[in-house]
Amino acid sequence: MISLNPDISRDLRVLAEMIMKSGGETNTIEASHLLAEKLTLSTTSDRPVKRPSLRKRDLAINRIIEYVRHTPAATSELAKLCRLARVSERTLQYAFKERYGIAPNTFVKRWKLNTVRQSLLLADTEADTVSSIAMDHGFLHQGQFAADYRELFAELPSRTLESPSFNL
Repeated sequence: MISLNPDISRDLRVLAEMIMKSGGETNTIEASHLLAEKLTLSTTSDRPVKRPSLRKRDLAINRIIEYVRHTPAATSELAKLCRLARVSERTLQYAFKERYGIAPNTFVKRWKLNTVRQSLLLADTEADTVSSIAMDHGFLHQGQFAADYRELFAELPSRTLESPSFNL
């Protein structure tokens, strides 16, 4: 169970309702991406994090968020993330710990898992498979992917693919 700020909870509920009421329009995909992004950002820490305004760290986080937002098979390898963010490993780790309470590679992995979930929920059950969708998002080890997915969402990815609607 995750406790959320009431304003964030209301925003998430509104997005979920908008997605469920729409009939597969382009807005549905955009809304589902926004929902996953808000869920990822709001569930990364269960405690409020006090963070000073540190420009270098904020820029580094913004670079990583832009990278994962636009790269379906984004890497979670720390050295590569540091090169993309243009900061040292220590700076990137401190930045993510201060803002989200987790390591940068954990953040990227959760983001990717949320993106896979969106794809599974929108997938054609006749044509798409869990493994092809997972591979498209950079998950090469199917067993580890399924375990990580189940740990985060409390269901197997195959169950998500088979589900007729959102189970929020």
